[in-house]
Amino acid sequence: MTTAVDIFAEFAISETKAQDGVWVPYKDGIEFLIAKSGNKKFRRMAAALMSKNKRVLDQKDGDGVSTEAAEAKLNDIMVEIMSKTVLLGWKGNLQFQGKALEYSEENARKLLKLEGFRNLVSDMAADEAAFKEIQEAEEAKNSEK
Repeated sequence: MTTAVDIFAEFAISETKAQDGVWVPYKDGIEFLIAKSGNKKFRRMAAALMSKNKRVLDQKDGDGVSTEAAEAKLNDIMVEIMSKTVLLGWKGNLQFQGKALEYSEENARKLLKLEGFRNLVSDMAADEAAFKEIQEAEEAKNSEK
């Protein structure tokens, strides 16, 4: 006898969680409010900014590799998109160069300019398990008890 696999339970993503984010623990009491990468706002903003900057982004050197200007513009675009659609908040004693840093889009951009931090946020935003629909249903059931 084979075990049934519920594809909904495996893959359904909560649109609310994908857009509004979920709190993801980091360390030392710090949590980040992270929306799913590729959410609706992310896709719309990415399409608009990529189209607007197509000429710079399409620049290639003699070997067909993106130019430094194209790479820099792509990084700038990702920082902008992620600060508005993925990294939506934080709580805890977060500091930047020894000074407390409250959440704002401007401060999110400042942090996301650091490639390692941007990669961390990208990994958090790509964790499908955090955004599952079935998990949301189970949480609602548990809160009713």
